[in-house]
Amino acid sequence: MCTEEKQKVVEEKQSAFDSASGAFNSASGAFNTASGAFNSKLCCCIKQSNETVGTGGESFLRDENGNEAQALPSSIPTYRV
Repeated sequence: MCTEEKQKVVEEKQSAFDSASGAFNSASGAFNTASGAFNSKLCCCIKQSNETVGTGGESFLRDENGNEAQALPSSIPTYRV
């Protein structure tokens, strides 16, 4: 059986998922949504879908000074589309 091979694939996928989750949940509040829409109030619309968070070219929320936003994802208003 290829249990060991499957386990390796699962671990690789989990690692990629953890990396994406880390980017999503970091203090910078990084989001990479299908719409890519962010407004100046640091609110964002998260498209409700099964799409995975990208690990490259993520858009970072920025404050008025151009610094990465320090808001936690749970404190950023989200709206279902």
